[in-house]
Amino acid sequence: MLRQLLIQFFNMKNILLSKLGNEIADISIDLSEQLEKVKKNSIANQIIRAGTSVGANISESEEAESIQDFIHKISIANKELSEFEYWIKLCCRKNLIKNDPELLDKINHLQKIIAKLKFTSKIEMERRNKLKDLLKKNKKK
Repeated sequence: MLRQLLIQFFNMKNILLSKLGNEIADISIDLSEQLEKVKKNSIANQIIRAGTSVGANISESEEAESIQDFIHKISIANKELSEFEYWIKLCCRKNLIKNDPELLDKINHLQKIIAKLKFTSKIEMERRNKLKDLLKKNKKK
């Protein structure tokens, strides 16, 4: 029963995660094009690199080979998301782009989903490790 609930939880979160990751990638491309028009190419490159990396790493996490691999890939997505957020806030402070509270809310929402997935995945990984240890002990007996 718990396993089925975890699977449902991960499926729902992964669908939302993918959707938000794709939105961040789309936004990063649009913002990058905006910045290139005002000759801010180096910042445009940073935004597009970080923003598209979020979606790419989320996509990779869906094909993870293990829970540990999933956690690793989703952690990279989170780091790239933090970098993307940094560049967005910098551009807003320097009036290179309009302040967009909705975008910052999306970023925050995605960070919360990733944190919850990492936490739940770590618990599941610990549970599996304990079960493996228990099975090893029982085999020795």
